[in-house]
Amino acid sequence: METQISDLVGFLDALSIQTATLASHSMGGGRITQFARRYPQRVNRLIYFDTVFRYVAPRLEEIIDEPIERSVGGKNMDSI
Repeated sequence: METQISDLVGFLDALSIQTATLASHSMGGGRITQFARRYPQRVNRLIYFDTVFRYVAPRLEEIIDEPIERSVGGKNMDSI
């Protein structure tokens, strides 16, 4: 992960990109999350596609699901 984050910094620097929107799929979510933690000033927003949330941040899935479940009448999203 360290090498990939360093590579991303180098890539952005080489293109003179100061802030970026980062998108990732699956375990890449951990990479962009760690990048954002280390370089928050370089991140505009993060987009996750089918990320393993428990790998990215403990409880993130529950935090995301709670407001959604409230808006659909308290139903568990797995049962919809």
